[in-house]
Amino acid sequence: MRLTWAFFPYAVALVLAGVAVVDGGIVWTAISTFPGRVTHSQFEDSNRYDAVLENAAREAALGWNTELSLVAGIPRLLLTDRNGQKIEGARVVGQASRPLGNSAPIELVFRAAAPGEYVAETRLPDAGQWQIDLTAAASGKRIHLSRRVMVP
Repeated sequence: MRLTWAFFPYAVALVLAGVAVVDGGIVWTAISTFPGRVTHSQFEDSNRYDAVLENAAREAALGWNTELSLVAGIPRLLLTDRNGQKIEGARVVGQASRPLGNSAPIELVFRAAAPGEYVAETRLPDAGQWQIDLTAAASGKRIHLSRRVMVP
């Protein structure tokens, strides 16, 4: 006599394996894609979301390109316009903080190292992940950027 429920445990295991594969895909997508701009005032920003969208559109219309990197733990920003021309004379300030924990943020002031290249005067002191939030202003225009970087 053949039991109809004999394969039920295998069916449950197969369904759970499918759920694990889908969850793994969601986790991989979340980790490998840009999460959007980070803000520390989510509730206030949600109440004035139209202003947030207008600000994002204004920054996008500038066409400025930013490339933030670390050289020996020192943040370095390359700033160019939509045509690839280096933006000179910008004032770049910001802060670096740990994504987790209660450590105080480190204020960052950048100086021009070359045309369109700005280097922070402060080295990030510890290895690990850092959240860097910057404002760059030149010729009456400004842009905000937020990046997560890893100090080896």
